[in-house]
Amino acid sequence: MDKIDKNKIVFIAIDWMKHYKGITKYDTPLGTGGNYPKEQKHEIYNFLEEEGICCGFTPPHGKLNLDRICKDEIQVGPDGYKYIENVLVIFNGSNQDGNNRKIIGFYVGATIFNKPHENKNPNRIIKSNNTFAIYNVVSKFSFLFENENERKITLPYSKTDGYGYGQSNIWYADENNENVVNFRNDITAKIEKIMSDVQSYEKFDDEKRYFEGKMSKSLKEISSIKRNSEARKKCLEHYFPNKEHYNCKICGFDFESKYGEIGKYYIEIHHIKSHTITSREIGEHEIDPINDLLPVCSNCHSIIHRNKVPLKIKEIIIKN
Repeated sequence: MDKIDKNKIVFIAIDWMKHYKGITKYDTPLGTGGNYPKEQKHEIYNFLEEEGICCGFTPPHGKLNLDRICKDEIQVGPDGYKYIENVLVIFNGSNQDGNNRKIIGFYVGATIFNKPHENKNPNRIIKSNNTFAIYNVVSKFSFLFENENERKITLPYSKTDGYGYGQSNIWYADENNENVVNFRNDITAKIEKIMSDVQSYEKFDDEKRYFEGKMSKSLKEISSIKRNSEARKKCLEHYFPNKEHYNCKICGFDFESKYGEIGKYYIEIHHIKSHTITSREIGEHEIDPINDLLPVCSNCHSIIHRNKVPLKIKEIIIKN
């Protein structure tokens, strides 16, 4: 991932939603992002990750003034579209009346285009008028504050703070004054800290696979890993109340018996119930450390997840 360039930042106001993976009965735009009909807004898919990439939309028309971001780095693609690479794109919005815009999420190292791309992706259909959601920003690294209570970073407002966003959906933060420079530096530092946290947790692949729903680089990923750490602890306390040798509850394998001291208290935790569908519908939800989690060895865990649809525990036991 490229280092954040503090001079290439753009703030884009979008309507307020929970997950930005399309409109569902549990997740609909509030209508605070302008006068455009909320059922027809293209930003509803801004954090739908497909093949490791998010495609975002800039309301109201999917256009950005590249000259205001970095005119010296504008390139032209073979399709004639102008673009700039490695831009920090910060999506923000209001859950009230359009004022007090708060950071919803961001793209790091994004490529931004001067005008929108059409697409025919069946996963990005705007159902109210049967059209496809267009986009003008793409990134391999996206971060969404899926927990709405975590959206606490407020942007400065020009009318009250003397700098910041105005009536437009776009704030380029290119004013040459101390307040803007300090704000850019502060926001960049916060985002770099979040990135560091995400990358740190990614090292613990064991834990990362257990949270509810499709994984994405979001606040949900970080907070879920923390919750899974607690859930893991409760699970182990249930299955091994005397903290005896940790053994696989499918095949009985004991890492300590096989590998000695280095294998002591090592075991993986399998998430028995798939919450993918529920997560896509309602997002964050509760798990039961005893009924939803099971201590297993690496081999059994790998076999369970070998198929696209994970095997059930009884299927592994039968084959064992």
